Amino acid sequence: YGIRIDTSSADDSEIRNSTFLKTESGVLASGVNGLVVENSTFDNIRTEGVLITTRNGDVAGLSIPNNTFSNTDEAVQLEDNDGSSNVFSGDIDVTGNNFLSSIGSFAIIAVENADATPSGGVFNDIPVDATNNYYGAASGPSGPDGVESGTGSVVDVDGETESDEFTFTPFSSFELPNSDAPSVA
Repeated sequence: YGIRIDTSSADDSEIRNSTFLKTESGVLASGVNGLVVENSTFDNIRTEGVLITTRNGDVAGLSIPNNTFSNTDEAVQLEDNDGSSNVFSGDIDVTGNNFLSSIGSFAIIAVENADATPSGGVFNDIPVDATNNYYGAASGPSGPDGVESGTGSVVDVDGETESDEFTFTPFSSFELPNSDAPSVA
């Protein structure tokens, strides 16, 4: 991993203006609150650019704005997988990003362990703001089973389509400048 953050002792951590290049995963954070990953570049990441998990405790309040993800299978993954009562809470903001991976790769994905999931799903009633992102195509993101009509990178949050809890429109129809993000030559 590029950066690994475990447990609440790292609450309110900020990762800004960083470059992650040719690594297994960029950022892995587990059981943290108030994490910010901003203005960073993730290129040629073999699995997740940013992986947030409840494995070591609750996760509350995430902000992942103004990053560029390219050649990354799963750019942002939210994962509830520990089989305990740990949950996501607070706002989850994944906004103003460029998802430039090949078509069919995941821009944002949320997965959950059926044994650990409270009734109704771990991401129900938690706002996930995925607006103002560029999904690699002017038509916007695509989704599982064609529920999102665009042809860009896939968005799959708990099997939901756009709703009060999960929004991806408006999206950008062009690549965003993210001028503070480091470039990769």
